[in-house]
Amino acid sequence: MVTAPRERHTVLQRADLDPTQRAGIFTQVAFLAGIEDSVADNPIYRGLAIYTKALCGSVPPPPGNVPGVNFMAGGTTRQAYDAHGSSACAKGCHGVFDPPGFAFENYDGAGRYRTKEGTLPVDATGTFASRVYCPEVERTISCATLVAEPSPKWTRGSSDER
Repeated sequence: MVTAPRERHTVLQRADLDPTQRAGIFTQVAFLAGIEDSVADNPIYRGLAIYTKALCGSVPPPPGNVPGVNFMAGGTTRQAYDAHGSSACAKGCHGVFDPPGFAFENYDGAGRYRTKEGTLPVDATGTFASRVYCPEVERTISCATLVAEPSPKWTRGSSDER
């Protein structure tokens, strides 16, 4: 649903959305923009939400000495968080929840679909790994479809096994 102005009132109207960009609850603005603490997109929060809420995984709290994310001038959000999560001390946890978060990089912090971040193309690919199942994720719609599919490959709590 989207809002449309009608005289002095706002009325909800049905809107047809591009099915290559929107599919299910994970591509709705309420999910995309509602789990973050800023106007910038944050693949870590999105990945954590998929991992902990949809797949019933658990992650210990980060240690107190975690360095901040270094955003590079002219770089993308993906590049900054990819570098942050690739350090030796971070790989154990970030390797599990970063990939589903990166699948949502086609959406900015407000949930708007995009194919570029600045002048660079968006990279929304990754390997979503658990001991049970390790599919390639090409972009958000394939990730949302994969998580939603009824399959013995996904078992409650299986994503906790590392």
